[in-house]
Amino acid sequence: MRLRGVLALFTALTMMPQFAAADQAAVVDYLNALTSFSANFEQERLDEDGERLELSNGDCQIKRPGRFRWNYVAPYEQLIVSDGKQLSIYDADLAQVTQNNIGEFPAGSPAALLGEDTDVATNYDMQALADRGDGQQWYALRPK
Repeated sequence: MRLRGVLALFTALTMMPQFAAADQAAVVDYLNALTSFSANFEQERLDEDGERLELSNGDCQIKRPGRFRWNYVAPYEQLIVSDGKQLSIYDADLAQVTQNNIGEFPAGSPAALLGEDTDVATNYDMQALADRGDGQQWYALRPK
């Protein structure tokens, strides 16, 4: 599954204080200091040509390091919970829970950005995006 951008940063950015486009250092400082947040999300799953295969939505709560609750509402109900040591996935349709131990997240991955204490400037290239007309400054983060 390929996720568009850095998976949950989309909503974290809408909650960020306003930063000037040239003030990327302030954004890096803000993200490095961020210890928790909650948000509603929308996620696209794309094929290798960039065509949308699926659109999902739900809500999430994240607390660094390693703790999160990711609740998919549509198109299928699924709950993913981590206590930092174990990952539990509940599939509502199957009424089944799968549990796995968590290892280290690769540096520069969306999971590392969201779940670990990671230095944004060291692990990601940041670029200010064009104005979307929503009053927010959006940034793209790409793993180095």
